[in-house]
Amino acid sequence: MKRVLAIIIGVSILMLSATSAFAQMTAKDHFNRGNDYYEQGDYEKALASYKEAIRIKPDDVDAHGKLGLAYANLNRYDEALVSFKESIRIKNVTTILTTVIVVR
Repeated sequence: MKRVLAIIIGVSILMLSATSAFAQMTAKDHFNRGNDYYEQGDYEKALASYKEAIRIKPDDVDAHGKLGLAYANLNRYDEALVSFKESIRIKNVTTILTTVIVVR
């Protein structure tokens, strides 16, 4: 009985460690993982990684752009267009803010 309990506790700790490591990944880590999946042609997994990067860092222009490309490769053009538009919106806002800061 003690052995079974020890195994259950050990497995639980391992699962918590894996979950914790995943939670500690940065937006850049998810973006890079998405790029790896994208290069392998696994666009569904790339989508998940890019979405996670965006969840962590919503203003990531590159992640929105690559998300759009992954959608396009899956023939999900409406979603691709939304991602591309968001990337452009963020880029324009960033450019405007940079211009205002430099002019001041």
